[in-house]
Amino acid sequence: MIKICSPTRISLFGGGCDFSSYYSTVDQVMLIGFAIDQHSFIFYRKTNKILPYYTIINYSKTEKVKDNSLIQHNGARAALQYFNITDGVEISHLCSVPARTGLGSSSTFLVSLIHAICFERDSKSPSKKELAQHCINIEQNILKFASGIQDSIWSSYGGFNSIEIKPNGNFFVRPMPLSPEFIDYFYSHLALFYIGPRKSFEVASSVDSCQESVIIHKNETLAIAKEAYKAFEQENILYISKLLHESWLHKKGVSKLISNTKIDNYYNKGLSLGALSGKVCGSGGGGCILFLVPPEKRQHLIDNMGIPYVDFNFDFDGSKIL
Repeated sequence: MIKICSPTRISLFGGGCDFSSYYSTVDQVMLIGFAIDQHSFIFYRKTNKILPYYTIINYSKTEKVKDNSLIQHNGARAALQYFNITDGVEISHLCSVPARTGLGSSSTFLVSLIHAICFERDSKSPSKKELAQHCINIEQNILKFASGIQDSIWSSYGGFNSIEIKPNGNFFVRPMPLSPEFIDYFYSHLALFYIGPRKSFEVASSVDSCQESVIIHKNETLAIAKEAYKAFEQENILYISKLLHESWLHKKGVSKLISNTKIDNYYNKGLSLGALSGKVCGSGGGGCILFLVPPEKRQHLIDNMGIPYVDFNFDFDGSKIL
């Protein structure tokens, strides 16, 4: 039995610019964010021939099939197809957070399953870049998801990083130039809450657009991400917070589905309770909302938001074998 865990993520800056419809048109895209210790777990093995089933998959429901092409779970079916796995397999999936939280859990499932398949096949783990590239290929070319590529990268690499994406889709992941003391200080300002599930496909599809108004907001989002990198270099948390708020405003401008009255009310409530700024994670429409809040006001925010608080820490390992 191969056991894999892969982290979810929080993207701070550059979100939405990681769609091929956008990054293929500019010199270079930059994203800033970090992986968190809310994980997706995969347990994987080939089916023992003496068992009374061929392939079994356990997630929110259980599937038993006699042919892998009959698997209903899109990610599992596509991954097995991609690696030409026709033998019977057993796959069990657990995740620390529910689906549709905006933390990239769909990609973490795929990254974990790909890691398990590669390790079973090659008796060694793929490189982090290979792992991310496999996941991106499956999501973009087999599943035809309307999605960016950053989730696959964060889950594979882990860490507090910048991601640079070239027009051809090649990407480079680099740790943010931060002191350990500032990383701890920055973490003390973070508070994450769960608003409720979102309809990720509809929201992501609206973000994957080449309309002039969308491109204008994405251009501003990219410019803010580059400026935020400088703010992190200076370890200037007040400027980072200002830029996070500006980035959220431009993100909302990309699509009317990204925010709504409920989200706006929670955002404004967070500010009224002492938060400096914030953003909705993922493509928007629901899921999780992140706030930057002074440490002395953080507990007051947690106690009074009225929605579930999500405890987390950074994950610097990425996808790994347990």
